Amino acid sequence: MTLVVWLIATVVSGLAALRLTRKLWIALGAQMATFIVLVPLTIEPMSTYGLSSVLLLSLAGVAAVRSSWPRATAAFIGAIVGALFLIKVNVGGFAAIAVAFAWAASLPRRQRRLLLPLVALLMAAFPLVLTAGAFSRDSVLEFASVVGLAAAAIGVSTIATRAGPAPPHAATWLSAGGVVLVLGCIGVALAGGSRLEDGWTALLLFAFKFPGVFTLPVKVNPVVDVFAALSLVAVVILGRRRLTGVPSVPGGMVRIAAGFLMWVSILLPGPIFLLALPLAWLATQHPKGDDENPTDPYARLLLPALAVVESLQAYPVAGTQLALAAVGLIPVAAITLNDGLRQIRRLDPPRMRWVKVAAWIAPATLLTTIGMLELNGLLALVWFSGGVPLGLPGAESI
Repeated sequence: MTLVVWLIATVVSGLAALRLTRKLWIALGAQMATFIVLVPLTIEPMSTYGLSSVLLLSLAGVAAVRSSWPRATAAFIGAIVGALFLIKVNVGGFAAIAVAFAWAASLPRRQRRLLLPLVALLMAAFPLVLTAGAFSRDSVLEFASVVGLAAAAIGVSTIATRAGPAPPHAATWLSAGGVVLVLGCIGVALAGGSRLEDGWTALLLFAFKFPGVFTLPVKVNPVVDVFAALSLVAVVILGRRRLTGVPSVPGGMVRIAAGFLMWVSILLPGPIFLLALPLAWLATQHPKGDDENPTDPYARLLLPALAVVESLQAYPVAGTQLALAAVGLIPVAAITLNDGLRQIRRLDPPRMRWVKVAAWIAPATLLTTIGMLELNGLLALVWFSGGVPLGLPGAESI
């Protein structure tokens, strides 16, 4: 069953990337990258992380078609957030924060001007509030700072950008989708003999008390915090000049370099994916003049915020959770890469040197992903071959 969920997550990721970028090589790369990132599912088979990954990647897929079916997709988004909340309350709560940010950013101009800065401030402060009780522990403050600075960069870049043609916010449909699913699941559980107080204890009370019981913190290099701070400063400086006004060649190459760095950092093991968080804000910016860009405007509002906030899953235990914390960055990296490639290829007049450089990025990214997939397979084979036989009936099948 773990393998089935694992494969479903990879397919959903590939389809979401294909819809977001309309590029097959990016979709194939995203599919393989998801398979690599979710390898730790084999350590905890049949855990909630596999299903949570499927639902998080489904959010990316639904966001990719948000403008085409605004009401139906709003209900689906609400239902997915509700399902995540019931599976793992922290994952659902983080998703709700990202959805609230996207909702505020898609409001009419007057309401957006009032609510978006407030929601962005709350989103940026949330990592520090969540981890405040554990600042004395190793690297907790550094981790919260990286996430908070990355969230602040997303908020500032979204506020600085003039509101585009975002789909209707459909708050009623969002709420209805979540409420109907949550109440339906609770009703089925109660009808089956479960007690409401047991669900309350398991779902909420235990989750809030767990950081005081067991902690395995993320090891964060202070350089990552400095990088996140510099990224935020760059967003603030560029915001005054309108982020979309950056010249095409520098803007396109920055997007390509950032997208490739994000992609590679996701593939590498451990907390290296944190390097991608300060760059997630680039996906919020629609390239100037690219009216045929396939990325849905709503996806630019939701997915970067979702990727950054969901990275908090690595707190308080940075074990298998690191994989799930990184999986949301895959569609963000795909969007950033695609934006950069399109920006370079649309140069008028064409500058062949830069177009050739951009042309090499596609195979380089795909080959890097294939290489990492093969490396993971070889490492797994070496690890298995170095094991000691248990001598128990059927043990060789495990």
